Amino acid sequence: MKTLLEENIIDVIKKLDENNKFKKDIINESDKLYDISLIIKTLNENGLISGYPHIDKIHRIYYLYEMIVLNRKQNKTLNPKQSAYDYFMKITDGYNGTALTIDCEISYNQFKESIEKEAYVNDLLGISSSDRITFLLPSMPSTYSDFYALSKINAGRNIVDLRTSPEGIKKYINETESKYLFCMETVNPKLIKEIMNETSVKKIKLFTPPFYELKNSIKKNIGKTLIWANEIGYKKLGDSIFLPKDLEKMKSNYKNVEGTKYDDDKPTLFLHTSGTFGFPKTVMANDKCINIVANQYRKSLMDLKSGYRSLGIMPPWIFYGIMGFHMPFALNMNVYPIADASNAKFDDIILSIKPNTIAGVPNHWISLMSSKKVPKDFNLDFLKTPACGGDGISKTNNDKLNKYLSEHGSKTNLGAGYALSENTSIATANQGIYNKSGTVGINFLDMNCAIVNPNTLKPLKYNEIGVVCVNGDLMIGYLNNPKETQDAFIEINGEKYVYTGDIGYIDEEGYLTIINREKNLIVRNDGFKISPLEIENVILKHSSVKNCVVFGIRDIKFEQGYLPAVRIEFNDEKLTSNEKKVYIKEIKKMCEENLSSYYLPEVYYVDTIPLTKMGKFDRAKMLEDYETYKKNKKGKNKIYHK
Repeated sequence: MKTLLEENIIDVIKKLDENNKFKKDIINESDKLYDISLIIKTLNENGLISGYPHIDKIHRIYYLYEMIVLNRKQNKTLNPKQSAYDYFMKITDGYNGTALTIDCEISYNQFKESIEKEAYVNDLLGISSSDRITFLLPSMPSTYSDFYALSKINAGRNIVDLRTSPEGIKKYINETESKYLFCMETVNPKLIKEIMNETSVKKIKLFTPPFYELKNSIKKNIGKTLIWANEIGYKKLGDSIFLPKDLEKMKSNYKNVEGTKYDDDKPTLFLHTSGTFGFPKTVMANDKCINIVANQYRKSLMDLKSGYRSLGIMPPWIFYGIMGFHMPFALNMNVYPIADASNAKFDDIILSIKPNTIAGVPNHWISLMSSKKVPKDFNLDFLKTPACGGDGISKTNNDKLNKYLSEHGSKTNLGAGYALSENTSIATANQGIYNKSGTVGINFLDMNCAIVNPNTLKPLKYNEIGVVCVNGDLMIGYLNNPKETQDAFIEINGEKYVYTGDIGYIDEEGYLTIINREKNLIVRNDGFKISPLEIENVILKHSSVKNCVVFGIRDIKFEQGYLPAVRIEFNDEKLTSNEKKVYIKEIKKMCEENLSSYYLPEVYYVDTIPLTKMGKFDRAKMLEDYETYKKNKKGKNKIYHK
């Protein structure tokens, strides 16, 4: 089988350029896309393309075209096999712009000093390279500085969702054998006592909550009163708990501590999945993994420049959230951390901060479109890289948002991407002008994707639908779970890929389309699999619909099997029951006209859409709500049967 060699691509690009076949002198994105199509067409005509996307790696054409024809200079990258601390220090060396903005601006030199101070305090607390530390912290400067301070000595960082139940927190601490806990002063002393008695934790380092996000003085005072009461409770628990004022005293005469040699075989990052591959698991990775992704962003075709304002709205307990600060720092950007992302009003953030780059989830952007706070004449031209990950955004909403951005003066479209914990963040993305609505973009330069037949595991060709497999930056494995680790990987042509289970295809231009996440597929009694996204795309075209989610409900006529139900959120929250019924009737007609009979929803259910801790649609909660409303007469006006 032929392999599309890089020299073949370069040769074709240069010949087309020399013969003036490109429209490079016209500053119109459609002309650049024409050039790319011409390159692919020429490669095909010369028999240089195999027809298999994982072999051709067609995405390289975009990067080579930019470098050769458009003279795009690629940012320098560093060897990823080093600690995140070393990577950060080297990549930002000599730059002293603003690193962080909260109540005030923090320069890169000031931030580096705070990292060294935390490293010194950690050394005094006895933390060594062999230790693992559980983080129970939001996105804030202290979280970032301690992340790098622990990286300096290659200590393990177990980053846990703040909203995890007490039993879950204790489970994750014991699972990783963490000796230290870093958390905020708002944690109840009773829970701290349980952690000290029931887990492997020996010492606790407490942090002051980020009051800078509380605009209301009453809330600030209530918070400070809570901290004062908690501190009294902490003191009763012994000398193993260190208050922020104790830690500040320890920093007064700080000196730099020596780092530890980086060990590439050692897991240093522990994050907990939302259960994409079945039950939630703990993903093990190392600093090399996130350095690789930082390098990919530096090589990307996105508009990412030094000094840009970067919104840190994704929480640090997901890899996507870690890249929300590590990647911007690697590009000398100015990070605005959002500590309480779940309650943050996205429209308020956009209006006040005016960020240049954002890595968010679909719900952020959907909420912006429906906001009444954003004036019609508000200019969004400051948006340079509006990105979206999570569960992915439907083509219908993608198109709506692109129109919204354009109407508000933005020069770019939404850059939807594809990410999962098992490949420690991002694999593909729509980058700059190379953006195709409804897809999750092209591979990052050193990443690769393959589509395989789920039954035979054999690779498929362009536009053939199968299971998406991702190669490139991969996790070490699942903690204490060798069987699940083995099942997560697949070998294709001698290379290791993550078998995602998600259904999709790659088109002849290298764009990946996710038809559906495997966990969301609805399997009928006859074994036929229904993609919720196909139904959602139809319903979202109704002008009254703000958002909708399709989920599976039991088919009571058979012993097994599920049927599709749809939960709809309307733009107008004050609609009467009769108005909702009229809209539902119109939506049902749209479905009947555009969907096969076995795809038609069994139930149309009207209510606000619940989200998981990660900001994704909570289908399990929707099913639970549906069962409750079905039994409760109060819910009779919210459910409309087929």
